[in-house]
Amino acid sequence: MQIETLLFQKSQTMKKILLGILKMLPSAIVIALLFVVYLMWPRQKCNPDVMAAHYEKHHTEMEELHRYVQSAINDSCDITLEFNGNKLERFYVKVPDKLYLSYSDEKAREHKDSLMSIVGLSQEEYDYICKQLKEMGCIGIDYSQSTPERLTIWFRRVGMGLYCYTVLNRPMSDEEKASAVNWVAIPYNDHCYFNYHSPVGQESFPEKVREDFLKKHKPW
Repeated sequence: MQIETLLFQKSQTMKKILLGILKMLPSAIVIALLFVVYLMWPRQKCNPDVMAAHYEKHHTEMEELHRYVQSAINDSCDITLEFNGNKLERFYVKVPDKLYLSYSDEKAREHKDSLMSIVGLSQEEYDYICKQLKEMGCIGIDYSQSTPERLTIWFRRVGMGLYCYTVLNRPMSDEEKASAVNWVAIPYNDHCYFNYHSPVGQESFPEKVREDFLKKHKPW
């Protein structure tokens, strides 16, 4: 699924809500409100070094989650899930040539049971995926049966940017390794690479960030 599209939709929704609130408030209250939001807004940081340390701690659980998702989802179905703790934030499913459903926030929670039925996900399996992501300190998954060897695990949002791991259940081929030098992603080892996505501006890791990380970390 197109992560950039999902991020753009989220940013547009947030923008509409904020603009609606700001139009109704006097300027002094707006300034005070913005200051409070600035103080309270989560300011997590993320970069390839943070991702590498987190991967080293949780790579076994990531690999196990990949196997679990692959066995749980119906053949030919695609799924995207995002959580905020135990709270479902996003649920997208796709059945090629038949159906594409996309829900966020309250709509995602309202349609959860029907979406689970479409992709063949039981409540127990859904709860397990949510639990594993929470224990790993991650927020979501993106999986397609067209590329079953890959699972994208959403790690962290910073601003409107999204940092992800793509884990493979097989080693990268020699051809994939040879082309890695031209990737916008950062290869970490022959079973994982790091991704960064944003709905605006930078659509990948800045080139200098990527080069500096790969100078000190050799993926193979």
